[in-house]
Amino acid sequence: LVVDDAGSLHAVVESARVTPELVRLVVGIEGVGTVDAVAPLGGRVAPGDEVSLRVDVTRLAVLPITR
Repeated sequence: LVVDDAGSLHAVVESARVTPELVRLVVGIEGVGTVDAVAPLGGRVAPGDEVSLRVDVTRLAVLPITR
């Protein structure tokens, strides 16, 4: 998940950690729970902030189906 003003998921930032490429977040989504997300560098995101999120398909992992 990535912070995006046009995102359809709404969350509250629980923690934020700056890395060289982006800001790693832990967010709480009502009805879902705690999940990881990211935000671009330079954006101001802090614990307690309400943010909108969207799925970033470039960060998804494809898992094989086994039976």
